[in-house]
Amino acid sequence: MDRRFRYCFFLIISSFLVSYAQDAEEDSFYREDQFYFGVSYLVNESKAVSFNQEGLSGQFSLGFIRDFPLHRSGRLALGLGLGYERFGLRNNIRWNLEEAQPEFSYAQNPQPFSFQSLSLPVELRWRSSSLTKYAFWRVYGGMKWNRNWALKSEQQQLLSEWIPSAYLSVGYNTWNLQLAYTLKPLFVQSIVMEDEANIRLLSLGLVFYFF
Repeated sequence: MDRRFRYCFFLIISSFLVSYAQDAEEDSFYREDQFYFGVSYLVNESKAVSFNQEGLSGQFSLGFIRDFPLHRSGRLALGLGLGYERFGLRNNIRWNLEEAQPEFSYAQNPQPFSFQSLSLPVELRWRSSSLTKYAFWRVYGGMKWNRNWALKSEQQQLLSEWIPSAYLSVGYNTWNLQLAYTLKPLFVQSIVMEDEANIRLLSLGLVFYFF
């Protein structure tokens, strides 16, 4: 297991355990600890003229966000989370993994590329909630770091191990729109020598928060 991954995982888990072990808080403070579930449509972005997105690319996510209030009103908070995500990409890139150096080409009917990841989100949270108001507007935005694994072992060498993303969630009550964009190419740049094969992902979907 990667040292950075172990450190991030330990930091998140420690924060959860320490916060739960704290004494009871004053009544003016409250937390919005939440489980979440999301589905998104993925746009495969590439500079290549020959590149095409074919069919439907999608993302599934679920996890838990621990809430740390930053103000006595409880309306502003920091969120630290732990989640699981799965991605299915459909485009016209075909990989040849039989050579010593992986090669790619463009084809009409290539195999889909799928991978999963452990997600570590850190977000700034604003909401119009209170101790007695459970349906409210929210704006959550931040960064997440994804530790990725390809679903097919032979494709693991292609995939960037860590990919950071910026995201924003806006909505009311359970229903929320989420927009996210990866800040690093999907494929390992030492393997992919041409910019045209470097894909970034833009996702637009729905995320549902539950207590």
